[in-house]
Amino acid sequence: MKKRKQKKNKCKNRFIIVGIIVVIAILSLILYINKKECYKVSSRVNKLKETIKKEDSDLIYKTVGWLRIQGTNIDYQIIHNKEDGHEYPAEKEYYLWTNNDFTKSSNNYIINGHNIFNLSAVPKRESKLFTRTEELMKFIYYDFVKKNKYMQLTIDNKDYLYKVFSVAFISGSDSTFIPISDSLDSKEMKHYINILKRNSIYDYDVDVNEKDKIITVTTCTRMFLDPDMEVMYVSGRLLRSDEKNKNYGVEKNRNYNMIEKAWEDVEDEDEEV
Repeated sequence: MKKRKQKKNKCKNRFIIVGIIVVIAILSLILYINKKECYKVSSRVNKLKETIKKEDSDLIYKTVGWLRIQGTNIDYQIIHNKEDGHEYPAEKEYYLWTNNDFTKSSNNYIINGHNIFNLSAVPKRESKLFTRTEELMKFIYYDFVKKNKYMQLTIDNKDYLYKVFSVAFISGSDSTFIPISDSLDSKEMKHYINILKRNSIYDYDVDVNEKDKIITVTTCTRMFLDPDMEVMYVSGRLLRSDEKNKNYGVEKNRNYNMIEKAWEDVEDEDEEV
């Protein structure tokens, strides 16, 4: 009887030890994942310098920065027009443009890109034709945003990281306040952040406030029948000095219904045919 009891106690102790080892292993894995960098910086400082050096000073546009977006082929120079209007180089495909004065002191960078070949209600993720910002449309896919959350802006001989906090399609009264200025006061910035978050199709676990610096990348889309929703906005917040380049949470919210509705409408049309 005594031996049987001792045997049971030994088995119980083994289970406890194994359980403790498993818990420690899980906690170690969680700590490793949390410490692991979510985005690998690949500097574009030299590339930017070389591009600027090669440019003709007589051109009406100039290169002011470089942008990389994680998980996409968007890895292009940013061009600013020296004059009013939107005259940009027709011979170039791989570029983005801004209408703002692109300076280090700006707290609101707005960068634009063309979407020529990815305008269906169910956008493709990749194609040999995508040489502009067509791959920005990847952000409508939940499996993509769970893995890709950073943008890298290169200006003033430095690479800056931004955490994506909003993927939005904006219409109605909110669309009347999309600032073109690159320097917003606290009230304007707070209002702008609220618009971006309110219209986002995802809820990101990213704290954003009026003291932060924001970047918004836009491209055109034809996903919806609403003519007021023909622009997609992907916005990020500058990584703070006390933050590390880590993964963070993201979930679909009720705004995502409009994406699914657009896909349903396409399926219904296919069935009718």
